[in-house]
Amino acid sequence: MKQWLFMGGCDKRDLLLYTCKMMALGGSKVLLVDWTDGHSYRYLIKTGIEELAVTEYNGFDITWSTEDAELAEYNYCLYDIGTARESIDMQLEGEDRLVWVSTSDHCELGRSKEWLHNICKQYPQFHGREIQPVLIRALDAIRNHDYALDLLTELPLVWKEKMISIPWNEGNEEIRFSNEHTGMIRMKRITRAYKQALIDLVRELTGWTRTEVRGVFRHAERRGA
Repeated sequence: MKQWLFMGGCDKRDLLLYTCKMMALGGSKVLLVDWTDGHSYRYLIKTGIEELAVTEYNGFDITWSTEDAELAEYNYCLYDIGTARESIDMQLEGEDRLVWVSTSDHCELGRSKEWLHNICKQYPQFHGREIQPVLIRALDAIRNHDYALDLLTELPLVWKEKMISIPWNEGNEEIRFSNEHTGMIRMKRITRAYKQALIDLVRELTGWTRTEVRGVFRHAERRGA
């Protein structure tokens, strides 16, 4: 079982949901662990936190507590981690991946930096780990890249040089709202830039070839037209 930790204080649900769907349609058994501030995924699956053990959603499972899941049964375990969480008490193996997700909002970047600093101080296992930066709802990709990474270079992490950027687009937001209201994960109409960012991210995390990832993405589009 491989773990992917998506860290940061922003709302990154659509990114996680699209990624989980792609991995599930690629033949993997996937678990999404909701460690967001306030456990926000419970509103998508329309259940209370006291009832959310392990729930199937669009082909993969969601839970708020790993104690309720048989982790060894999954190929991939994706964690959506918010900055209100004070600890991450878990083992990291060599094939596990770290992903930092943020918008360019100054306060959000500051909270994420402070939180990552505390986590690295508390858990030396994070020191020297490679981490993939992802900027979502970006307005000016080049300037935002430099600005965001400048704030984070003092942390004891190895930042991948290529930041994956997803430009803001009203159409993507409309699709996200529609998916949330219908309980479906439809990806066919998201923008080309968002699709390319998802392909790049899955390639970075899995090591799959571009052809393999594109094949999975086309399958996801057909299943969620």
